[in-house]
Amino acid sequence: MATLQEIAIRIITDDAFAQLLLADPEQVLRAEGVEPTPEMLDVIKGIDINELRSLTAAFTDENKAM
Repeated sequence: MATLQEIAIRIITDDAFAQLLLADPEQVLRAEGVEPTPEMLDVIKGIDINELRSLTAAFTDENKAM
């Protein structure tokens, strides 16, 4: 089971993974062992790769500060 931090890092470093996540977020998250919430899916749906990476970068920066 991947952590959200690990998934975030993969989004930044793996273009194919990021594209798959955008194409089918529910399936990709479940395959990684994460049960997606409706809120997670709402955030991912309708954004492009650059927005996804910005969101992910903000998430990883916040976790580094903790």
